[in-house]
Amino acid sequence: MVVKVAQLMSQEAIGSIPIIENKKTKKLVGIVTDRDLALKIVAEGRDAKTTKVDSVMTRKVVSCHAEDDLQVALDAMSTHQLRRIPVVDDNDQILGIIAQADVATRIDQPEKVAELVKDISQSKIKSLNGPAMKWLDPRRFSLKQITIVVGLLLIVALVIVLTLVATGA
Repeated sequence: MVVKVAQLMSQEAIGSIPIIENKKTKKLVGIVTDRDLALKIVAEGRDAKTTKVDSVMTRKVVSCHAEDDLQVALDAMSTHQLRRIPVVDDNDQILGIIAQADVATRIDQPEKVAELVKDISQSKIKSLNGPAMKWLDPRRFSLKQITIVVGLLLIVALVIVLTLVATGA
């Protein structure tokens, strides 16, 4: 059930859980992110205790291979606007996850890190029309402001999920 995934995310302070076929094969079949929980459980008013993981997981997982050049992972993150992607072997067996933060803290190429953050964080909104919509325009805010707001929204969503789980609601 989804509640177990949320609890694991909370305990391990992580934002995604790869979903495997079984413990023996460890074949990656999906991924659940904190965003999935916020949008598919909280926003839809679903019960985390009774909702099955496979109903909220992303099945078409963008991944890279352990032998891939780092640039392959960075390109996949940028293209699909993902902050983290699983690393798999040739049999789609999960080996780990590479995150934007891993890249930022482990490579000494500030320009590459800045470009990655920009590409991942760019809004998919192409144009906003009308004065009432101008406040939504992401160009009005700095990347730091947007990151803080998104982070706070994710924290609030997880707190709501965990509160609902704890109270049995």
